[in-house]
Amino acid sequence: MVAVSNPALDDLPSVLTDWFDIRSGADTGCSFEISSGVEALNAEGTAWVARGPWSPLGAIEQEALKRAQRAHWSRGLSLTALDGALLASAHANLIDRLAVTKGGENEELGAAIADFRQSFLAALASRGFQLGTEGPADLIVNPPDVASTAYDYANDKMIGLHIDNHESLPLDGRDRALILAHMNIGWCDRFLHVIPTPLLALIRALELDPACGMAPREIKDELFRRWSDAPVLRIRIPPGTAYLLNTQNAIHDGSTSPGEVPDVAFLMMGRPT
Repeated sequence: MVAVSNPALDDLPSVLTDWFDIRSGADTGCSFEISSGVEALNAEGTAWVARGPWSPLGAIEQEALKRAQRAHWSRGLSLTALDGALLASAHANLIDRLAVTKGGENEELGAAIADFRQSFLAALASRGFQLGTEGPADLIVNPPDVASTAYDYANDKMIGLHIDNHESLPLDGRDRALILAHMNIGWCDRFLHVIPTPLLALIRALELDPACGMAPREIKDELFRRWSDAPVLRIRIPPGTAYLLNTQNAIHDGSTSPGEVPDVAFLMMGRPT
């Protein structure tokens, strides 16, 4: 069993059973590892990434994942492998057009993104994930071998582990946020880093009031300053596999595979229906 010192994750097996929803689990190709904690990227302690070495989950945690099935998939993290034809469609209709435009926006690429979104929604619906179209959809390209896919390009600095704040919801109302649906449409594995605990549980672990007025990033920083050995799960996401996560209610990040091949992902947001 993995030892955990963060009080929000004291019973990790129960957390995994209650928080994950893995459909077609034998086919996802996902694997799970846990970090030895986090490390700060700056002296101020405002940017953090998971710290190695990474360890596989123990037998108890692996068994807990096999039982994972929540009352509703939108309450945690869901993983599912999708049909290979959808991945081939992404390569032909999205990546090829992106290469032609050299990353620039144009009507043809925009139309291709809209079309692929409908195909992605239908594929998710076939697995029991019903998602609306209230949020944006986009195609994202990351360099290979990066420790964090969250980057502040305006200020040229890494963001690292973070909680999204797109809708500026109150801290105790994050379960109403838009859900991110993410599909790896590239050629290499990518990795999702996540602390599988809702924001409100982290606030309680820190003995804060949900009405404290702190921003999500401040709560994340306070958590890591207090518990630098907070375990981060790293989940391998192979090409063709999708995950769904309320990124406004969980600390998360991503990383990419080493080598020379860029990482490519399709992202869209919507409300569960």
